[in-house]
Amino acid sequence: MDTLGDEDVAAWWLQKRLLLDSEKRQGFDALVLLVSWEVWKERNVRIFRNEVSTVATIAKRIHDEGSLWIEAGFIPLATVWAFFDNAGVAQMSAV
Repeated sequence: MDTLGDEDVAAWWLQKRLLLDSEKRQGFDALVLLVSWEVWKERNVRIFRNEVSTVATIAKRIHDEGSLWIEAGFIPLATVWAFFDNAGVAQMSAV
């Protein structure tokens, strides 16, 4: 199974953000960082606590944290957030 290296992820991020309108780039950057942070935290839990969350649980954590950022006033994230709600993450079954 191929995995992406750090350079591949950075190249993907830079390439994709250029496809967005300039007003959405800050929100996209925040979303990439939010997802990366939640995945990193899950990695640490798996390594140090030997606990595993489902993909649905991790997606719900990302959704919940992003929603808090928006409620706190981080408007740039709101510009790219609609797809997350439309994907049904908020309505996922109890995790």
